[in-house]
Amino acid sequence: MKKHERVMAIDPGEDTGISFFEHSNLVSAILIRVNFGGNNQTFDLIHSLILLHKPTKGILEMPRIYPYQKAEPNRILSLAVKTGMALAAMQHGNVDVDLVNPHDWKGTVPKKIHNQRVLNAMTEKEKELLEKIQPASKRHNVIDAIGIGLWYLKRMR
Repeated sequence: MKKHERVMAIDPGEDTGISFFEHSNLVSAILIRVNFGGNNQTFDLIHSLILLHKPTKGILEMPRIYPYQKAEPNRILSLAVKTGMALAAMQHGNVDVDLVNPHDWKGTVPKKIHNQRVLNAMTEKEKELLEKIQPASKRHNVIDAIGIGLWYLKRMR
């Protein structure tokens, strides 16, 4: 990690959370709804965000199938396609990308507990950015994207 890096962290999914950090501070967080239907919607949207924010480093969660989980295979396949589109957009935008497994950045901590840890690591100004995310019921996706960024920046473990 470089001190002056502009970091883009993505938690891909149907409701995709994206966070942007400059000088280790959260400067933007958004939620996008991705309805993958064989088009380049994910690629185009993420590429537009790259042009706007100009990140130098990307951290992208890579879907995994763990033997002890009961994940629906078709859901994981769909998630893998969205991840691939996000990866392609980041690489097309000349962003240096690291793929990270969910276990690497959040371990096996239950979502509710881990989300609270992310919130505890955020400044009040950063929390104000999160409060603007609508609908509130989908904020957990953005909290994950912020958590990925905070983990990469070593602001939380």
